[in-house]
Amino acid sequence: MEYLFYLALGAVAGLISGLFGLGGGAIIVPLLIVAFGIQGVSSEISTHLAIGTSLATILATSVTSIYTHHQKDGIRWDLVKRLTAGIVVGSALGGMLFSVTRRCLFAAIIWQFYDFDGAADATLYRHELQ
Repeated sequence: MEYLFYLALGAVAGLISGLFGLGGGAIIVPLLIVAFGIQGVSSEISTHLAIGTSLATILATSVTSIYTHHQKDGIRWDLVKRLTAGIVVGSALGGMLFSVTRRCLFAAIIWQFYDFDGAADATLYRHELQ
């Protein structure tokens, strides 16, 4: 039964990620935190465990989505080349910060990001309607 739950969770996140480019982590991380809590995983490690698990799944969803979008000329490879070095440095810094951040602070940062992202989306949508 647990296998089916995680299979469904992954399918939903993959579908949303593939359709909208929304990071699956925005969906999977909160769901994994809840699932881990139900399974009795300590709240001290559940956020870190959820994020690590989500990051490990990114490879499969990214490769599939990249292939599909590339087939439709939907990728600006010139921008990918320019962004890559900054993303690598930012990821390394994020990983270092992650290793020294307490769970409650990290969870607060994640939810603030979700609030900001939601507000930005709402602002863009409102401008599109005008």
